[in-house]
Amino acid sequence: MNSLTARERKIVAIGILVGLIALIWFALIAPIMSGFAARTAERERLSARFASNERLIASIPRLRSAIEKRAVDFKNFRTEGESFAAVTEALKERLGAQIASGGGELRAMQEVSDKPGWARAWVEARMTLPQMIGTLEKIQNQPPYLAVNSLTISADRALQSGKLDLMDIRIEASSPASAPKPR
Repeated sequence: MNSLTARERKIVAIGILVGLIALIWFALIAPIMSGFAARTAERERLSARFASNERLIASIPRLRSAIEKRAVDFKNFRTEGESFAAVTEALKERLGAQIASGGGELRAMQEVSDKPGWARAWVEARMTLPQMIGTLEKIQNQPPYLAVNSLTISADRALQSGKLDLMDIRIEASSPASAPKPR
């Protein structure tokens, strides 16, 4: 084998030195540096989470007072009774009373099955347009508030006479219902 010249030996030595430096870099220094970076990112994430949790804890009194206020308002949106059947009956009676107080003629009423925790019923009546508008305002604007699910209007007489007369209407309304829990 030929011996290397002084220049070739320097190039080989520099290559070995660069290889050793690269090996030391990739084997020791880079993992340590990436560990520092990962721990720094984790510290920043935990610091942000800690600050968020502090804000949440600081807001507990405000949230508690808002919940207490809403609990009072909650009664305005829920119909209460001895049982769910009683709540549904109360809903039917309320709808019938609203129609009667508005001057309408009550024709029929019936409960409708709904998802658990809700009372739902429909009423059929005959009334004029102003009576219907007044009745709907009473239904929707007096506590406990009701949701009008559907309103069907049949004004067949208006086609025959050419003027708006008595209309047949059907109102379907629902309300969240609460009854005492069985013991």
